[in-house]
Amino acid sequence: MRRQPVSNLLQALEGKAPGLFISQSNGSPGSQMNISIRGQLSIASGKLPLFIIDGVPFVEAPINTIGNSTYGEQGAAGLIDPMNSINPADIESISVLKDGDATAIYGSRGANGVILITTRKGKAGVTRFDLNAYTGGGKVARTEPMLNLQQYLAMRNTAFANDNATPTLSNAPDLKLWDTTSSTDFNKKFIGGTAEQTELTGAFSGGSDRMHYLFSNTYRHEGTVYPGSFGYKRFASHLSVDNTSLNGKFTITATALYTKESNNQSMGDLATIVYKLPPNYPLYNADGSLNWTGANNPLSNLLRSSQIRSDNLLANTTLRYAIIPGLNAKVSMGYNKINQVITVLNPRKSINPNTNTQSSASYSSNYVESYIVEPQLDYTSMVGKGRLTATAGGTWQQSGFVQPYYVIATGFSNDDLMSSWIAASNIIYKSSGYTAYRYASAFARINYAWKDRYLFNATGRRDGSSRFGPDRQWGNFGSLGAGWIFTGEPWMQKMAPWLSYGKLRASYGTIGNDQINDYGYLSTYASSSYSYGGAGIYPARIANPNYGWETSRKTDLALETGFLKDRILFNATWFKSRTGNQLVNSPLSSQTGFASFQANLPALLETTGWEFELKTTNIKSSDLLWTSSFNVTMPRNKLISFPGLSNTAYAYVYIVGRPINNYNGYQFTGVENGIATVADLSKDGTISQGLQETLKGDFYMIATSNPKYYGGLSNSVQYKKLQLDILFQFVKQVRPGFRQANPNAPGAMVNQDEHILSDGFKPTVTAGSTASNAYLNYYLVSDAVYSDASFIRLKNISLSYELPAAWMKAASIRSASFFVRGQNLLTITNYFGIDPETGSAALPPLRQIIAGIHCSL
Repeated sequence: MRRQPVSNLLQALEGKAPGLFISQSNGSPGSQMNISIRGQLSIASGKLPLFIIDGVPFVEAPINTIGNSTYGEQGAAGLIDPMNSINPADIESISVLKDGDATAIYGSRGANGVILITTRKGKAGVTRFDLNAYTGGGKVARTEPMLNLQQYLAMRNTAFANDNATPTLSNAPDLKLWDTTSSTDFNKKFIGGTAEQTELTGAFSGGSDRMHYLFSNTYRHEGTVYPGSFGYKRFASHLSVDNTSLNGKFTITATALYTKESNNQSMGDLATIVYKLPPNYPLYNADGSLNWTGANNPLSNLLRSSQIRSDNLLANTTLRYAIIPGLNAKVSMGYNKINQVITVLNPRKSINPNTNTQSSASYSSNYVESYIVEPQLDYTSMVGKGRLTATAGGTWQQSGFVQPYYVIATGFSNDDLMSSWIAASNIIYKSSGYTAYRYASAFARINYAWKDRYLFNATGRRDGSSRFGPDRQWGNFGSLGAGWIFTGEPWMQKMAPWLSYGKLRASYGTIGNDQINDYGYLSTYASSSYSYGGAGIYPARIANPNYGWETSRKTDLALETGFLKDRILFNATWFKSRTGNQLVNSPLSSQTGFASFQANLPALLETTGWEFELKTTNIKSSDLLWTSSFNVTMPRNKLISFPGLSNTAYAYVYIVGRPINNYNGYQFTGVENGIATVADLSKDGTISQGLQETLKGDFYMIATSNPKYYGGLSNSVQYKKLQLDILFQFVKQVRPGFRQANPNAPGAMVNQDEHILSDGFKPTVTAGSTASNAYLNYYLVSDAVYSDASFIRLKNISLSYELPAAWMKAASIRSASFFVRGQNLLTITNYFGIDPETGSAALPPLRQIIAGIHCSL
């Protein structure tokens, strides 16, 4: 299959790998992707898998969360995903490791699964130049239908009448001051643009039998759907060189990836702002200044900016030496540094003069720098009728999370001087920070394959992490695995000749987890404010040197089959994970002066599920090849036990025997005389927000935020020089609907979705009225505002054509092809909101169409 262009590395995996769930947080370039493997295995210790790129661990978590950088002023993209800095054009292959036996080789770092990424390498042959270029654009595919001007005005007038109130210039400018005869389509004006994108990649590669090389460069520019010159740029370089000595015993491989990004975003997600605006809201006053009456003027967000510049260097060198036949030594050394500089500008013209008259800005620098060294010995020998492979090795890894500075400044004499805090008259806050993480481990692994059909392996390891106290830093873990390739049995070949491959495998492993903050076992101190004269400090965290490793026990059973000479491949996997000794922030009494402390709780969380994968070669001839692939994952989790749950703050969240990550709320019972009502599940005559099963309140578990099942269906058809690739993604889930993002009762000076008129709520303008309180405090926290967010999405479709060889020969070109690709072209869903993937009112993934060319010289 020809390589298809994607803007983000994780897009290459969406809907394709069983057990892997990926979703976008919003549709802005550079935004964070949400990713998990087989659901959440821990209550609070993270769910991100380990990313390994050419042997080097890669930090996938956004680094602008270091220190105090999360000041609530991120751009429209929100937290910036470091994975955007990895150029998809540089990737050769991606593998997903999930079970305890497969991930045991990576120890606690792989507690939530491992994603192995291998970059492209040079191949023997004459030097060749590959060029890939494409351009296109994206638009918002759907917006939520809102009340038109007449409907909105009628709702507002009814609200005043219901409350026996009189509209005036101060409480109803939309009725008394603004034009009531014309309206603005704010969705079209502010998120209705075209996000243009262009990418150009050039690569040189070649080499001899002993030495290979590849050098490539990629430039990408991606705009936004917002008005203005906002956008994202990425320049990426990739170098790969490998060489083998004359005697073939010594091999050295070196790779380096460098990426430079610039992401200029407007402040905030405009999609969450514009839908609230009254249809006749005037953006400007009569004197040309911004209108600030009754709403957040979206033009102010366009005048503000969040400028993020980042650099990412990832390098790896691997040395291999064959000591004697069957015995090999290897050492892998890696380095990764991700640096981000963020400047947030709030010029005076963007600020509401009724609340503030000073411009402000914030400046932060964050970087993560990590080193890793992994020595390893491999021994392979024939023992009896089988092959024995023994591996011993270790890992030393160190990471530094550094914030050189974080500054908030105000009082600029001129907005043009805001690029540096030197021009500010007042520094209201500044800080810096550093944390270090160290990890060390030693492991041994034995594999034995008897008669190439009976497979056994065992792994033992000892991991050490600096995130635990001095006496709790080390943990012992391991795994066992077995497999039987039953189609290797002579009797099976005779009994079922149509079965070309059959394998049963099982594994069990224990894995530690240390995905918690650094230094949680120590007492720390903080400063409440900054001033040039100095500031006092106060205790910020209480020490607890006694917590230790969180441990998961994973079990996998799988069947792998191939039929009709592997034209049909079917795999089924059952998995189970039980995680205990949970690392959480345990609540403390306020009398101690601390809200919580890091600790182990005796909670036990179980995750189980099934994965199915089917691959078929439907037609295979000299001119036509049609292949299909289908996968589905059905994960489940539940809290098995939690001693003392009712005495902790988790009693408001969790229920023993039920899933975690729940949506809890009231049971909506309808509207009576325009007033929202909910059920008194506790039967005590009062309505309270405690969970019925743990606190005897009236909340119940509405649904779980975990998908019930998810997967993908892809088809690839190649007819001579023409190829068509289609991928459908599907998810079964429940998510908050559109109204939960609009906490305003009908009748307020805020627009509503068009369905509000038929739902029977009493419009009101009086804050604290019975109707308003019931809508805000009962309806918006009930099951009525959650929606079936299941969807089937045409995620990708690509059509490419390779030019005839005769044409290429005449033009002295090795090969050339043209392609057209669409993304998110069709979504089938009943979701009450803009998009079921991003949820609520966030900017959705864009519908994109691009066209390009690939050629080799």
